[in-house]
Order: sequence, then structure tokens, then C-alpha cells
Amino acid sequence: MKLTDTTVKSIDRVGITRDETQSGFAVRVGSNGKKSYIFEAKIYGKSVRRVIGNADTLKCAEARQIAREVYVELRQGVDRFSMYRKKVDDEKLKKLAEATKLKAPTLFEIIDRYIERNDHLRPDTQRFYNGLKVELKPYHYIDVARLTSSMLEDMYIEISNRVSSIRATKAIKFLSTLCNFVEVPFPRIKFHMEKPKARMARLEPNHGKLIWEVCLQNPRRKDLAAVGLMMSTGMRIAEVRRLTTADVDLIEGHATLRETKNHRPHRVYLTDSCMKILRPHLNYLRKDDLVFPNVTGMNNVKSTYFGSLPKCGNHDLRKMFVITASTVGIDTGIIKNAINHAGNDITLAHYMHSTPAQLRRCFEYVTQFYESKRHAVV
Repeated sequence: MKLTDTTVKSIDRVGITRDETQSGFAVRVGSNGKKSYIFEAKIYGKSVRRVIGNADTLKCAEARQIAREVYVELRQGVDRFSMYRKKVDDEKLKKLAEATKLKAPTLFEIIDRYIERNDHLRPDTQRFYNGLKVELKPYHYIDVARLTSSMLEDMYIEISNRVSSIRATKAIKFLSTLCNFVEVPFPRIKFHMEKPKARMARLEPNHGKLIWEVCLQNPRRKDLAAVGLMMSTGMRIAEVRRLTTADVDLIEGHATLRETKNHRPHRVYLTDSCMKILRPHLNYLRKDDLVFPNVTGMNNVKSTYFGSLPKCGNHDLRKMFVITASTVGIDTGIIKNAINHAGNDITLAHYMHSTPAQLRRCFEYVTQFYESKRHAVV
């Protein structure tokens, strides 16, 4: 049937009636009697259907023209209806934010509070987090307690198109950190995110020998004691700064970390030499006093004591702990538990780097095997 204003009014059968003159143009009658103009076609092997408008208020000629435009746009990868739905969703989110802004802090307020709480962060790290505020600016009004996986996917796609996929991944991961910070559940990510390239470790086990010797020679320097604790246990600088006298047990030889990144209590075991470094800083403290308040670790002592080392920071000590443990033959699963990682993928991808000495040993061992005396082939 050729669809016109007259023929459309005469259609009363529930279902879809297609136009015989224009492919993809049709009118649909619902079970409630409502009539709508629709466009349906197969674009690059994928079936699509879009509702153009109400047949009672829209002229047939106008609907036919819109159907032609929609076909051309979809062939070019543009979907005006998805853009409209996104606009509607944004308006709903905006209204929701306005209704709840007095009850919940904004995203920017949470970011500022997070940076203020973690004042031990290096200036470069603070600038990085402030830079992520620029990527998240269109979403500053959202309530993190109401985040959903679909919202995160839309944010990832939008930031990827606006900046880059890596930057979008870092922004989403930063949102996860903020949710943990304010103790609200973070939705499960159901879409693929591009992973940033792991930053190579700057310190090797041989560097650790030099650092450890300096720490033992200067046991009363707080920053050096913190460095020794981090390199011998793999602790983060934030965990060291939150350590109290009640958390350290020199009799049993362990320290308990209560506020960790993944919110799981964790215990590290202290060697005799590590306790020797800690003991001078525990003698005159009361229970629940912070052992290392406001220490900056490597950031404060590198230029004075370790000028010969490559550029490095506190987190490089944690990576060096992992590499050293791997060098001496510790199983990866044990290393993962020692540094309180949730999964092996993080430990392997971002911490377990191969040093030049390990690579050289690999080539030497293979060559030595080639050079070894051959056995008779059975």
C-alpha cells in the first residue's frame, strides 16, 4: 500500500504496514490503536528500526522525508535518535543532580577532599588528578552513589572521542578510587577498556643493596627509616604514614595495615634488621601515636643520600620489592599476597618487570645449555 494521510487513517489492523513506493518507510499500529511512522532497514548487515513520530500529529510527507534523511545518516554512521536519547538522559541526570545536590557531595568536592586527605602525594600526582578533573568536568554534578555500568560506558566512550582511550580508562579508574574513598559500591565494568602501558621499574635489586646500607647507617632519620620499611615490606607510602604504634608488634615481628587501598586488613612481617630500623622511632611514642607522620620518604632524602640512583620515587621501592622477591625465587602467588594485590594481572603487568641482569642471565643460561655436553639420542 502507498502510504498517504488518507490511507494511514484507514488502517486499523494491528501490526506494521509498509509503503510500496519507499523501502524502509512504514506505519505501525499498536495494540492500543496508536499509530506511528517508523523506519526499518538493514544497514551494513545490521537490522535497525527507528520510530519517526506519531501518525496522528505528523504529516505523511514529512515522515517520508525524515525516513530518507535517517537512512542517509545511518549509512554515514550518524544516529540522530541515539543523540536525542543521550540528550534526554543528560537532562534527567541534571535534574537528578539538582534534586540531590543538597544531600550528596559533587564529584569535584570528592576529588578535592581526596587530594586534601592524601597530602603526601607528589606534586606531579596532584597535577595528574587535577588534570582528570578536566576530563570529568561534564560529569561534575553526578552522584557517585548512583553510578551504573551503562553510565560508565557512556562516559568512557565520550571521553575517548573527546581526548583518548587511555585517558578515558584512567578517568574511570580514578572514579573507582573515589568510590572506595567515600565508601560507596562501584558498579561492575561490563565493557572493554584500553589498558595503559605499564611504567617500567626504575630500581633493580642491586640498587636495593645500596639503599639498605644507607638506611642501616642512619637509623634515626625518619625518612630513611620509612624508606627501609617500604623496601623491605612493599608497603605504600600512605600505609606507612597511617601506621601507629599499636599496629607494630616487635615481639611477634609483624605490622598490621588497617586502611589499605583495597580496604582489606593486611599484615607484613618484619625482619630483625627492619625492626632495628623501626625501634628508635617507637621508644618515646604513646599507644596509637603515628610512627611516621608527614614523612615523604625518597622525595626528601634522594638528593642527599642517593644522588647516584636513577630518578625514582616511593612507589619504585614497592616495585623493587616485587622484582627482588622474584629474583630470589619467590612464587608469584606469594608475592601477590605479600603486597596485598587483589589479582595476579596487576602484579604481573605493572610490577613484575624483567631487569637487564635477569634478561642477560636468561640468554646466558640458554647458551650454556647449547654448549653443554650432548647426550646420545635414544
